[in-house]
Amino acid sequence: MKKVVCGFGAALALLVCSFHSFAIEQTIFDWKATPYLGVDLQSRRMLFEKEYSMRSEKPRYLEGSFYAGLGLSDFFALEMGYQRTQQRSSNPGLAQGELYLGDPLIDPNGTAIRTKTILKGYRANVIGFLPVQFFTDLKLLGTFGFSRAQLKTVSSQLDLSAPADGFGRPFTFQKRVWMPRLGLGLQKMMDASFGIRALVTWEKTSKFGRITESRNTTLVIQPQNSVITSLGVFYTF
Repeated sequence: MKKVVCGFGAALALLVCSFHSFAIEQTIFDWKATPYLGVDLQSRRMLFEKEYSMRSEKPRYLEGSFYAGLGLSDFFALEMGYQRTQQRSSNPGLAQGELYLGDPLIDPNGTAIRTKTILKGYRANVIGFLPVQFFTDLKLLGTFGFSRAQLKTVSSQLDLSAPADGFGRPFTFQKRVWMPRLGLGLQKMMDASFGIRALVTWEKTSKFGRITESRNTTLVIQPQNSVITSLGVFYTF
């Protein structure tokens, strides 16, 4: 978390320096409406709290996002989008004493775990832009907004007596919350309409808190905050 804060601080300092060193030809309030559409390929890093460990859960999730925005001036835009992670599945083994869904495993032989997780939802952002000195059509951008997201995890233990796939009854964890998000990045126009952008976004997925199992409230998972890196393209009209 400290590395993320330091990174955001350094980027903010760069934004301020760019603002003071660049001769801005248009005022911030020179409003003009410019709609645009875009898509991003994203990688989300999201861990779970150790006391509710699911070592079966991989920390990185491949994610897709599409969005529509309205540029209000050369310096501000409003944007709405939808994002969805690829479902991640894994089947690792756990040893006796390791935590699984909040409780230590008691089987002396250990067990195998199968876990599937997906996160999806909508977001809305306010975006600010600042030109970068000496680089034509390159801008620093900062975003602030909120997501309305749903996290769903399904997990089950190895059960050799179970039919078909050998795993017992799945435990389902599901919750939907509002959460804040902050981002910093770069945007480059390749021509009059087509552009590319790269972003690093912090999202407060810890707002999900303790998610209890749908039928057994003693079983819990608890995600930490997410850091999302993204690379995308957009088209202005």
